[in-house]
Amino acid sequence: MKWKRDLEGILKNFFDPETYYFQEGQYLDKDMVYDWLGRKLTKKQLEKESSSQISDLKKNGYTVNEEKVKHELQQGLNPSIEDEQSKEQQEKNPKYLSHILEQNFLKEGKDGTARLQGVSIALAMKSVYRYQTETGGPYKYRKISQKRDA
Repeated sequence: MKWKRDLEGILKNFFDPETYYFQEGQYLDKDMVYDWLGRKLTKKQLEKESSSQISDLKKNGYTVNEEKVKHELQQGLNPSIEDEQSKEQQEKNPKYLSHILEQNFLKEGKDGTARLQGVSIALAMKSVYRYQTETGGPYKYRKISQKRDA
């Protein structure tokens, strides 16, 4: 991937390979990254999802922090849509965030152990959006403008 090589070149200016050890991402877990790559929920979707989770937690005897539940559900960085089956909504609000890459940089301490000195997080954006308006249906493609539609 060209963007990954470009990022590595930029990072060498900050984390000299002669001084720092490179480590693949260790701090962002799979669930967190998938949540970020998802869509932000609409108010209606958030109320429905949070009510369901809160109800389940209370039914199982847990004390519930409702704001925390809502916050954890609202992690998506792509724009929200009300109807996944709507071609118009899909086209108007494409999922433009496609990949998240974490890289860690460590330096050897006086005691011989490697210590974290820096973290790089790259967000890769799509230039073409591929979507379906029906499960198993044909894929549709839309070029994503770099300008934000009003």
